Amino acid sequence: MNLSAVFPFMVLVSAQYAGELAARASGLPVPGTVIGGVGLFVALCLIPGLHARIAPFSHTLLRNMLLFFVPASVGVMAIFGDIASHGPLLLAVLVATTWATALAAALTFDALGGRRKDGAS
Repeated sequence: MNLSAVFPFMVLVSAQYAGELAARASGLPVPGTVIGGVGLFVALCLIPGLHARIAPFSHTLLRNMLLFFVPASVGVMAIFGDIASHGPLLLAVLVATTWATALAAALTFDALGGRRKDGAS
């Protein structure tokens, strides 16, 4: 990592860490990363020039976003046996909830679809 990336990296990690601390201290049911993201947004709005200093590093992170999913993939592989043993049940739940969501959306659309602002149906 070159030295130009140290400051933006520290800003991003500090925002995430501060959010985690705030979430634990407050006891709110909000993830610390969300609180840290809001704090970072406020800092970007209030501190002139901060955006320009962290934007190149942030763009590099976003271009390589796939790397952030590696830990989740490793976690899934660690419990793959459990997932496989409950596979049919998981599949049934996924299908049922997908159909229930689609049905609820269709019924809502049907119930509201005939009402237009101009009075025509």
